Amino acid sequence: MSSKRRTARPSGARRGGVRGRPPGVSEERSQLQEILSNLASMLIMSGCSAEELSQEFASVCRQLSAQQSTSAASGTSKIDHTHVISHWYRDPDYLDSAGKPVKLPFAGAQPSLSRLIARVLPGASPRGVLDLLLELGAVRRSGSRFEPTGLQVNFDQNREHWAYWNMKALQSVLQNMVHNLSCGEGQQYLAKAAINPRFPVSELPAFHARMSRRALRFLNDIDAGMQRLEVSGWQEQTVEAGVLMFSFENPSRLRKARSRTGGRAPPDFTAD
Repeated sequence: MSSKRRTARPSGARRGGVRGRPPGVSEERSQLQEILSNLASMLIMSGCSAEELSQEFASVCRQLSAQQSTSAASGTSKIDHTHVISHWYRDPDYLDSAGKPVKLPFAGAQPSLSRLIARVLPGASPRGVLDLLLELGAVRRSGSRFEPTGLQVNFDQNREHWAYWNMKALQSVLQNMVHNLSCGEGQQYLAKAAINPRFPVSELPAFHARMSRRALRFLNDIDAGMQRLEVSGWQEQTVEAGVLMFSFENPSRLRKARSRTGGRAPPDFTAD
């Protein structure tokens, strides 16, 4: 969660909340360049050679190009606008006497959704933000007013927004790795894991559901804490900071298990 950095800053890293990129380079292109730069840096610092990486990456890209889907996502999204929902649930100016978000008119009266959006996302188009929140199902119309549908915004049914989130997550994870490989002692960012090499496949659905519930509770608490410290305008230098949580399955371990059993899959196999 900390954003302190002293050595080997990855290319494109932020200073003062503004991402530096060459003139004419789009935000999506700049993000892609940063991801590839950080990935290469992490692998080189882990012992790979630049020449080897170049050859392997070209080979992988050729293989994937032959399999590429014609329905690939465009890579553009504004899911960062969902930060409005976090404030709607926690800003006292937008809560009723029971501590629940109030239904808001789009504009005119105070409080209004336009004023909330302007507070959270200065410079953004209130109408554009509302349209996205409606598209994601994060906000619904209630008569002449609007209300949030829940603190957690679910966008995994929209390929475009999901692809954008994955790119943002990959960018953040690689920044963490490059920093931890290059920083001084005691300056590492959080990087913890719980991994079991012999977890039963039959328990995977229950495991993922349990992790999802625990992660939501934990992240809600983290989000509330960060929001209490959040500053607006140009009060001081700011940076994007946060926490990501993932559960995973390692398919290579499953393939090894199959090879030892003559190609037979373990019983009750479920592919997530």
